[in-house]
Amino acid sequence: MSKRESIIQALKTRLEAIAPPTYQTALGTNVFIHKSTGADEANVPFANIKDVTRRSVQRGLQSSYDVRDNELDVVISLIAADGDTADTTARSMVQDVIQAIGTDETLGGLAIRTDINEDRLSVNQDDKKVAGAELDITIFYRTNYFEY
Repeated sequence: MSKRESIIQALKTRLEAIAPPTYQTALGTNVFIHKSTGADEANVPFANIKDVTRRSVQRGLQSSYDVRDNELDVVISLIAADGDTADTTARSMVQDVIQAIGTDETLGGLAIRTDINEDRLSVNQDDKKVAGAELDITIFYRTNYFEY
């Protein structure tokens, strides 16, 4: 398994721990990686992790090894369908994800650090008020030069 895959799996495991009373929501019950179909009422709250871009930002030597520093951009999509309180629930889910990442921003030592970049909230109201959010993070990690 590549280091990138290990990092995404560790992030998924971290988000799966989101549950009361430590957190405000039970988001951890439905966490996916690159889920191609959207959420439905049976699986909300819902989180979908997408690792979208990796950049090599520096090449150097460390103890005679050729190493590469990487930045991995990740989008975490969140869906809440709670009727009138969906927007409040979506904000709570964003807070829960930030809190969960903050418990160990190195994801068990796989990463150097994790930066929280921005979040976006959207609300739709047709038959029932549904809210969602996206959280953009960047995970910084190091590999040997010819590793992923």
